[in-house]
Amino acid sequence: MSFISRSHRFTVLGTIACLCLIVLGSGFAEAATPELLRIQTQTPLSLEQLLEAARTHNPDLQKAKLDLTVNRMLKLSAVGDFLPSLGVGYQISQSSYYSPTYTNPDGTVSSYPLTTTESTFYIDSLGYYRQGPSQTATYPVPEGERRNSSFYISLQASLNLGGQEILGLDNAIKSIEMNQLNLEGTTQQVESDIRQQYYQVLAYQKLLELARRVLDQIQDQLDLAEARFEVGSVTQMDVMQAEIDVGNQENNVLSAEHNLQMSREELNRLLGIDLSSEYPLVDEFRVFPPEYTLDDLVKQALANRPDFKLSQLSSDMYKNNVKMNYGNYLPNLTGSISHSRSEQSGTNVSFTLDPRNRSTQYSLGLSWSIFDGFGREKALQEARVAHRQAQLDQVVLEQSIEQSVRQAYYTLIRIWDQSKITEKNRDLARRHLELEQERYRLGSASQLELRSSQVTYTQAETDHISKTLEYLINLALLEEAVGGLLQ
Repeated sequence: MSFISRSHRFTVLGTIACLCLIVLGSGFAEAATPELLRIQTQTPLSLEQLLEAARTHNPDLQKAKLDLTVNRMLKLSAVGDFLPSLGVGYQISQSSYYSPTYTNPDGTVSSYPLTTTESTFYIDSLGYYRQGPSQTATYPVPEGERRNSSFYISLQASLNLGGQEILGLDNAIKSIEMNQLNLEGTTQQVESDIRQQYYQVLAYQKLLELARRVLDQIQDQLDLAEARFEVGSVTQMDVMQAEIDVGNQENNVLSAEHNLQMSREELNRLLGIDLSSEYPLVDEFRVFPPEYTLDDLVKQALANRPDFKLSQLSSDMYKNNVKMNYGNYLPNLTGSISHSRSEQSGTNVSFTLDPRNRSTQYSLGLSWSIFDGFGREKALQEARVAHRQAQLDQVVLEQSIEQSVRQAYYTLIRIWDQSKITEKNRDLARRHLELEQERYRLGSASQLELRSSQVTYTQAETDHISKTLEYLINLALLEEAVGGLLQ
């Protein structure tokens, strides 16, 4: 016994099979975890080249970019509020019945089969009613099946006369802008972290070069001490002290190499590439006069900072929410169109995809909520408070941004002035060491004086490297506070 005709059956089965393949395919279509990029080159890479690599490979940036994929649906969803909703349905049903009993007029219950005898009447030739022979009828137990096929399509639309849909579309557009600003903010933060780590690597390179240079100097001092010991100019203790100094400096070299390796791997992590990547860096480890105007920096920050723009958009969205709550006091207009078909058949008739009974309905309505227990008033007041709080948050953020710019600027100026002092001290310490080395060769200076000069030189070089690093890191922090690069 067939429920649906053979051609329709194959159509339905084919549709179900396609849907199953789509569902299963969507599960297998998930993107595989990408492999990390491994960079191996002898060509020095600049900071801008590293930032470009991070824009492609940094996981935090990739996550922020994924948020942009919902932008299109945000706008479509808001536009969809202006469009009617469409519903389609198709249903088939089958019922069976079996009723072996029935109720008599006096309330008693009898059973089938039912046999009845009825008299017959006829009209004779003279026009009189005559009683004819009796007829007997037997009624079996009522039983059977019914099948029903039905289909409907409906179109419904609702319009808030308070303009909520228009305001909702405006909020959706602002949400799209906020997603873009979130990406900009994440990008600026990631790039600032990379800049700081880039300068850290350069600083550790300078410290390693210094450690190796000092090791060569101390090794020369050991060779000279051994030569002078051979001729009796110094004691064995001077040679032993020089050997100790060499060993200590060798440890310093190992520590500097370790620090540089750790710093490089941290830079690779921030870039989103393989930690074992190896490449030289363009040497941009130098200071320059910070010729910036504080007022211009503050104006640039308020114009460029993504978080300040987000605050402005958030305040505008809260303002729209206030307007939407005012709109709740106006009526709503609704309309609908529906069309349905149905057909009921017996046991031997198949279900149908084209029912013959038709029904069409149109409706148009206007609803207006006059009183809802002060719910609208409560929602409106909450929206007003949220809007005012957003405005105050914007004022607080503006002050915080200006303060952060001022602090970063003052710090940069201080470090610049200090860097000129450390540079002068480094040059003096280098010259002093050269003089002490020459005096030691001539025998007019003791090993203690030479060691003291060596320590002073090493400390002066380290201080200048540290101050240069501090300047560059604070420059990156100032750029982060301003929300853009400084020329």
